[in-house]
Amino acid sequence: MCGNIFTFKNQMTGSQITVEFPQALLTVIEATETGDLTFLISEAGTPFGTASFGNWFRDRCNDADIKKSAHGIRKLSATLTAKAGAATHELMAQYGWSNVKQAELYTKGADRVRLGIN
Repeated sequence: MCGNIFTFKNQMTGSQITVEFPQALLTVIEATETGDLTFLISEAGTPFGTASFGNWFRDRCNDADIKKSAHGIRKLSATLTAKAGAATHELMAQYGWSNVKQAELYTKGADRVRLGIN
């Protein structure tokens, strides 16, 4: 971490991801109990495992009557980012994808709309 710039590895692909956190998010993180090098911890005070976080997140969404999952929110984020004009390689950098095909799933649809309008 350097200021509000964070670099970490994507667990699934091993790709490096570098992101800039807005001050509002840093304020929330500072006010939240966290673990050692971990932003989110379980009710037991330990880092979430991948599956346990997904289950916990879905339960919280269900509690709020939101029919989404952590993966669904990630897909929505990638879709909105592509629609906002992000290029394939920008998506790869932001989401830690090592395969162009994954990013193109999102950019092809957004580009079709944009190109059709142009």
